[in-house]
Amino acid sequence: QEITGTGLGFVVPSPDGKHFVVGGYNRVTNIYEIGTWEQKAEFLIPEIGVVEWSPDGSKLAIGRVTGSFLESSKVSFFDVSDLKKVEEVGNCNVLGSAFSMSWNQSGDKLVVAGQAGPESKERVFVIDTNTFELVGAIPGFNTLIYGVEFVGNTDRFITSGTSGLDLY
Repeated sequence: QEITGTGLGFVVPSPDGKHFVVGGYNRVTNIYEIGTWEQKAEFLIPEIGVVEWSPDGSKLAIGRVTGSFLESSKVSFFDVSDLKKVEEVGNCNVLGSAFSMSWNQSGDKLVVAGQAGPESKERVFVIDTNTFELVGAIPGFNTLIYGVEFVGNTDRFITSGTSGLDLY
């Protein structure tokens, strides 16, 4: 099978392996069924930097990029439990561009990282995924973070970036 398009920056399979989300800078984001490649949902989101499914597959978090690392970017949350009616259920602003995200195992927290300017000490952001509120903005030495992952079933996470690793 083949999907063509410009600016396809990501493809992320769902936790149950039944669907995948694909999209990128061209604003069009689609959810397809694996196997049939049937399009199940389509929505327009500008400036996408990263996408992650919740552990149970019922929500999709989409982080955006900004024109400047001094600006805030939006992390949007979508209810994808019924692919016939995908809808935004919340959002939260974080400083800089979002390039990496990770849900904790229980699905009630999302950690977001990316690029923030050297003037900002805040590098990593923790969002409560039930209230969509920012519950933590944490300093670190990396100004550009490529990867962030929760460590097992804990509230700790590790980031990787241009200057090395940080464990929080």
